[in-house]
Amino acid sequence: MENPGTYRKLRIAAAPSCLLAAACLLLLVIYLPTFSNPPHVDYWEAFYRFHLAGRTFLSGNLMSIVNHDPWQDGTFRPFSYTLLYLEYILFRGNFVWNHVVNFLLYCLGAAMLYRLAIRLVPDRLAAAVFLAVFIFLFPHSGILTLTFHQFLLVGFSSFLGGFILYIRWRRTGGLRCLSAAGLLFLIGMFCYEAFNFWPLAIVILRRLYSRRNGNQEGGARKQGWRYDAGMLVLVYLVYLAVLFLSRRVLGAGGELPEITAGGVGLSFCAAFFNLAYSGIFLGLVPFMALPCRFWFWVELGGPVTSIPEDALPAYIIGGGSSPCCSWPAGGGGSTGGGS
Repeated sequence: MENPGTYRKLRIAAAPSCLLAAACLLLLVIYLPTFSNPPHVDYWEAFYRFHLAGRTFLSGNLMSIVNHDPWQDGTFRPFSYTLLYLEYILFRGNFVWNHVVNFLLYCLGAAMLYRLAIRLVPDRLAAAVFLAVFIFLFPHSGILTLTFHQFLLVGFSSFLGGFILYIRWRRTGGLRCLSAAGLLFLIGMFCYEAFNFWPLAIVILRRLYSRRNGNQEGGARKQGWRYDAGMLVLVYLVYLAVLFLSRRVLGAGGELPEITAGGVGLSFCAAFFNLAYSGIFLGLVPFMALPCRFWFWVELGGPVTSIPEDALPAYIIGGGSSPCCSWPAGGGGSTGGGS
């Protein structure tokens, strides 16, 4: 006969996972109609490169995909086009599978975020409730519907997995966990150059984990910072070596756009306005974006669309010509989709 106390504990332990699973299922119901959306504009240039490379990884044009750089030498994200090219080979013209993969990657990121949270906070149910709300935030609609920025989801999940393994390293002292964490950090950095400083977050994780567990840390505590620092140095050395080889040895160099005071100012304004409006304000008050439409862009309505087109904020998020404001995934300009 089962112990009622044991059954109750198991039911309580399973509640957060069930809540997140139900949230993802509801999210699927909401966004399922967008799975029929056609490829959005950032795909057009990508499809041209994929057509030149053919449908095999043995093609001589593969390096043009790996070295894709939308801003000449301003970015380095070799896995961005490579992931989409792999889907191009697998799914051909059946684009609905791109939406399926994109949705699964989004749910994977939410699950990994929960797994990391329960290692840092004591209340699992509170963490699950927070994440169940988090995944429904309106600003995430862009990355859920456009599918082009899957490399962001892969990079994000890679870093979350790396952080989880780093915490396991702190608990067990197993070097395999630390090595695997470094490998996942590299994958995330190769997905998106903006993640380049994320490996340094282990400094924060170390303090948080030590504060929660005190003297209960495992073998890693005896090693001090030696192995942590060694892993970070190795990760950045490998990253720089790959960057150097791909840019110089393979002859894929370019020139950065001319830096001007106006361009720098506009970049800062665009980033902070997008963060404040799309990232925070619409996350808290999503109905202010209505009416909206999920199509080639996530086209927002609301009061901000009444701003004159020649005003700076309207230019930043609306391109200065669109009657409604577009919120592209990744928070970039309205014509580049956050590339």
